[in-house]
Amino acid sequence: MHASKGGRAAVFLETKIWISDYGYGPAGPQGPAGAFGSLTTYSSSLQIPSGDEGGFITPCAAGSLVSGGVDLGGYIAGVSLQSDRPDPTSGTPDGWYVAVANPSSSTVTATGYAVCTTPIGSANANARVAQKPAKVEFTK
Repeated sequence: MHASKGGRAAVFLETKIWISDYGYGPAGPQGPAGAFGSLTTYSSSLQIPSGDEGGFITPCAAGSLVSGGVDLGGYIAGVSLQSDRPDPTSGTPDGWYVAVANPSSSTVTATGYAVCTTPIGSANANARVAQKPAKVEFTK
């Protein structure tokens, strides 16, 4: 090949030489076992009556929380998400806290989700488990 074809031949030859000269080398040793086996999603729900505000925590085992969130089942005029965060907010979180204000004329169901790590070898891997909220509070 000649470099006269827009310079592409020269770039190709340089790349080919680099790979043949340096390659990738042999595979390294096996790394240590991972810190967890899988992720498990836990959920808990709370019905918040008309004109009320409510908050609850969907728990994980201590130190196993990865993330979380909330589902209000769709748009409902006036209903607002007051909080959607790890709990506690300082230190190592062990649950997901959700608070909802419901000024609407009907009861709203809020479902909180906590994504938690599962120890290696656990029979509970990837299970979705419904559970009662760890803490429930209403303002009225």
